[in-house]
Amino acid sequence: MTRLVQDVRFGMRFLLKHPGFFAVAVLTLAIGIGANTAVFSVINSVLVRPLPYAEPDRLVLLRHNIGSLGWPDAPLPPADVIDFRERMPALSEVAATDRTFEFNLTGGGPPEVVRVATVSSNFFDLLGVQAELGRTFLPADGFEGRSRNSGYKEQMLPKEKKIEEPTSAAAELKKHPADGKLVDTKMCAAELELRKKVGAKPDREPTPAEDSGSTPENHVAPDGAIFDDGMMPSVVLSHGLWIRRFGSDPDVIGQKVVLNGAPSRVIGVMAEEFHLLMPANAGIPTAIDMWTADLIPYSIIPRSSPNANRRVLARLAPGATLAEARAQAATVSQWQRENFEYYQAGDISVDVKPMHADIVAHVRPVLLALFGAVLLVLLIACANTANLLLVQAAAREREISIRAAVGGGRRRIVRQFLTEAALLAVIGGLAGLLLARWAIDLLLAMRPAGLPRLETVPIDGPVLLFTAGATVVAALIFGIIPAINASRPDLNSCLKDRGACASNPGQRRLRHTIVVAEVALAMVLLVGAGLMYRSVQSLEAVDLGFDPQGVLTYRVSLPQVPYDDVDERASALAGIEKEVEALPGVQAVGSTQVLPLGGQFWTSPYQVPLDAAGASRAGEADYRFVTPGFFEAIGARLLSGRLLTPEDEKKARQVVVVDRALAARSWPGEDPIGRVVEALMGGQIQEWKVVGVVDDIVSEGPTVDGRETLYFPYSTQNAFFSMTMVVRSSGEPKKLAYPIREVVAGFDSDLPVSGVRTMESYVRDSTAAQRFVSILLGIFAAMALLLAGIGLYGVVAAIARQRTREIGVMMAFGAGRPHILARVVRRGVALAVLGLAVGTLVSLALTRALSGLFPGIPSTDPATYLVVGGVLLLVTILASLLPAQRAARTDPIQALRYE
Repeated sequence: MTRLVQDVRFGMRFLLKHPGFFAVAVLTLAIGIGANTAVFSVINSVLVRPLPYAEPDRLVLLRHNIGSLGWPDAPLPPADVIDFRERMPALSEVAATDRTFEFNLTGGGPPEVVRVATVSSNFFDLLGVQAELGRTFLPADGFEGRSRNSGYKEQMLPKEKKIEEPTSAAAELKKHPADGKLVDTKMCAAELELRKKVGAKPDREPTPAEDSGSTPENHVAPDGAIFDDGMMPSVVLSHGLWIRRFGSDPDVIGQKVVLNGAPSRVIGVMAEEFHLLMPANAGIPTAIDMWTADLIPYSIIPRSSPNANRRVLARLAPGATLAEARAQAATVSQWQRENFEYYQAGDISVDVKPMHADIVAHVRPVLLALFGAVLLVLLIACANTANLLLVQAAAREREISIRAAVGGGRRRIVRQFLTEAALLAVIGGLAGLLLARWAIDLLLAMRPAGLPRLETVPIDGPVLLFTAGATVVAALIFGIIPAINASRPDLNSCLKDRGACASNPGQRRLRHTIVVAEVALAMVLLVGAGLMYRSVQSLEAVDLGFDPQGVLTYRVSLPQVPYDDVDERASALAGIEKEVEALPGVQAVGSTQVLPLGGQFWTSPYQVPLDAAGASRAGEADYRFVTPGFFEAIGARLLSGRLLTPEDEKKARQVVVVDRALAARSWPGEDPIGRVVEALMGGQIQEWKVVGVVDDIVSEGPTVDGRETLYFPYSTQNAFFSMTMVVRSSGEPKKLAYPIREVVAGFDSDLPVSGVRTMESYVRDSTAAQRFVSILLGIFAAMALLLAGIGLYGVVAAIARQRTREIGVMMAFGAGRPHILARVVRRGVALAVLGLAVGTLVSLALTRALSGLFPGIPSTDPATYLVVGGVLLLVTILASLLPAQRAARTDPIQALRYE
């Protein structure tokens, strides 16, 4: 212990006597360790930390794998929940959640749009979470406690289709004997077969007609149900809504709230830390304002119903394993295929996945790729520090030789160097923790939507352990090689005279190798960042098919009461549009049920007649419902024909606008104007006359290939409750936000305006994930470039110092300063060129993996490699110039006299 204390004291004195070396080494390590700590903190929060539920490792998610469509994560019919409960003893409990809905919350304050999730009554019990105030749902709050005729209208639900029913080809596409038109289009086995033919997934929202069996007026209610006044539904509030809307009132329990004009009763408030975490592809956001219990018995909802979309989670029974649950799920799947046509037609099976792994599956590769990048930064930092220690060891060779000559053992010398390395690592690690706290805040500020579990990223015990481990490993990496090399001095050379020790060729080669490795690693990071940047540029240059500049969007949701009549809804929307259009600076106003880049909403098959003999071509299209001003407001490009007009809003006008993709696929080389498209509407296939063709508009994102699109008039038979309005302005669109709110409030004081955003912000969000990774890789690459430059400077400076006598002789014989400059810089450039060669080979291999993670990123791009190589060479020249200039100013007399 005494010797260790002596080594620590000696090491601290040495570091303080060399403040420049000390500061550079600590800063280098702080950058490497701090970056790793910040990224590991995010990984720990997202990938490692258990879910905030009871026994989270026993929670699983179940989904359908529809093999015929290549759709491995389809939602489940509610009846499957009953099957799992009865036929899977490996599951102790099974719960479900429906997709979320946007409802108008009125009374007790200004109207507000809230997001409501419908869950089974045992949902919170399965997760093992309790309400902060009041309680969560009991069976009496859901369909288990409701009579069959209270709370919903059962006659709205379609009938089940069992396997014993005939399954002929006629059931797939039933033809009317008179006109040969498709009439049976329910989302059942027949439609699955049709979708299989066109290679499409049934991932649409249910059509209003399919929800209700009649008109779209029931679309807004969960499960297509219309609640009666005889029994008031129960709701549980989120902590955020409780504070925002109810002012943290502890007496909120039992109060009545009005959702879409219908009353509900508050029974509980969830804790602030509770968040509903589900996979990104589930379509269920984390930010939910309110929960309500499912009121329709799962047993009466047909498995083939388009409204049968539940995300199902379960808890493994005590002692049961995931393998047992999967085996039992396979048995249930076989039983379902034997008894129900729906499962046969779609080749449907059930998958069981751990809940945590499923939630983070989409971000795991990205986070691990970023972690790999910061590990490279740490390696470069360690290499840089090792080189600095090697340079210091060369300067201390006489001191080490004297210690060895008077009996200092090699082990003691190694221990001294390792002690100094440990001191540098500890101080660098502490400084890295401070940098990490700042870096975490930066990461959270930059993060895109879709990264789960990032509400808080604490520096907790696991993170501190990781930092300590990284510090120890770094100390060993950069400390052990210089220590071993320094412990073997050439005593004869160093002690025979007063001059400098003879240069150790092995040590020189080691320093050069380290610099080559630094340049190669920096090359890898710079190439990755460059390719990612080029990818973002290419995505932002994608033709979206519309002009987002100057466009403001906002959502208006008409409640079921008093707008239950379809004519009233259509009239209300038209009235709001007319008043908004009269505002100063407004050029055009239109509405749509889903914006471009907003994803799929309603996707269904369509077909076009080809000839009089009855031949037709089928396809899959996105159904969009728009008002006449939508195309002008969004900046769509009309290619042929005309756009929709107010006259097209009449029921008798069966007209449609198609996009270029659908026109090219259905009528290649022909004029589509006046042609007929057969599409599902009002529960049956109807004929729609094509009056115009617009350019393709991106519906999901620049990385997703678009689908054909049909634009129908927002007519009285397709009048949705919730629509997004699009306003084109001649000035700054954000300035219209307040006047628009005033217009809507003046039209109906109970109508809230939500989602006020510019269209340009939606466009930015469509590439946010790629931009986030690009920025982080750019930051890491800049760190690597800085560290590589410091390493090159240190090596070139050491070379110049060791060759002081040689330079003095050359200058004594007439060598000029330009010659000395070129000679010293050439040494650094030679090392950099070798590093570039190695880095290029490594980059070619790694960027192929990166291109698999991020669609659109090129695996090779000569321009990127050339730019990166040029930047590294420029940094090499700059890092070499300062020691070269110092060497060129050497006085030959002084150099020879010193030697």
